[in-house]
Amino acid sequence: MKKFVSVLLSSCALAAPLCAWSSNQKILTVDIQKVFENYDKAKAAQAAYAESVSAADKELREMYEELVKISDTVKELQAKADNTNLTDSARNKFKNEANAKLEEMRKKDIEFGQLRKDLNEKLSRRRQNEITEQSKAFEKAVSKVAKAKKADIVLANAIYNDEATDISDLVTEELNSKSKR
Repeated sequence: MKKFVSVLLSSCALAAPLCAWSSNQKILTVDIQKVFENYDKAKAAQAAYAESVSAADKELREMYEELVKISDTVKELQAKADNTNLTDSARNKFKNEANAKLEEMRKKDIEFGQLRKDLNEKLSRRRQNEITEQSKAFEKAVSKVAKAKKADIVLANAIYNDEATDISDLVTEELNSKSKR
């Protein structure tokens, strides 16, 4: 029992300065998700990004459909080359055409893989640049609102916060006013 009491007393001794410090501090909170859901520039960027993803998907789908058509042609030519009712020269002709189409398909497959890789990298860079830009704007807006409210500390995404300490709407207003200028 003595050990428990001494741990409790030392915990209180450590917590007392923290409690005194925090009672003199003005602490505000901001909900990052709420801000970005209502930030006009973030919504526009998300829509533009979704459009880019859709365009990339379309481009990849078109190239894939080309590959499927070439593959179907190769199968038809191989079937003709295997037809024993045809002359050897006719079968060799179809076999050579099938091999040429196979080579074309291999090249297209490599192009397809490279295009997919390039598009993924481009979209990833675009997304990262947008996140970086929005994060900087968010930090500036939080800082401006915090200074105006004379806050000492701003906690992001607090598990619990009183609505009186939440500056999310003010930060969103600040961000949206900047994007309209």
